[in-house]
Amino acid sequence: MYERILVPLDGSQTAEIVLPYAEDIAARFGARLVLVSVSDSGAPDSVHLYNLYLEHAKEQIQRRLKGYKTKREAKLHSEVLQGKPADEILRYATDNNIKLIVMASHGSSSQGPWSLGNIAGKVLRATESPV
Repeated sequence: MYERILVPLDGSQTAEIVLPYAEDIAARFGARLVLVSVSDSGAPDSVHLYNLYLEHAKEQIQRRLKGYKTKREAKLHSEVLQGKPADEILRYATDNNIKLIVMASHGSSSQGPWSLGNIAGKVLRATESPV
């Protein structure tokens, strides 16, 4: 059902709140969990920092996934994308046959008065995948 699950992360604890849910779904279905961060600047330093962040997140997730007793093992992949966050998340989901997008309603942009953040709202409205 869910072969590939996309989890956009921006480095904030708010965005990471979805990780236990994504891990549980990936473990149950033996899915590939794809962590992405989007660098809108494209500067080599920011891409490097996002790569370090995603590698650290993968290590933590891998440790937690070992606690699941499932027949099929969940796989992890990470990638830093460059461009506008919502556009790149949508492009990646389409190009890579993503079956589910798991993301927080807000990331580093904080709560504010709106029920959905700008990026989450754009992704939710534009994708054909369940969010």
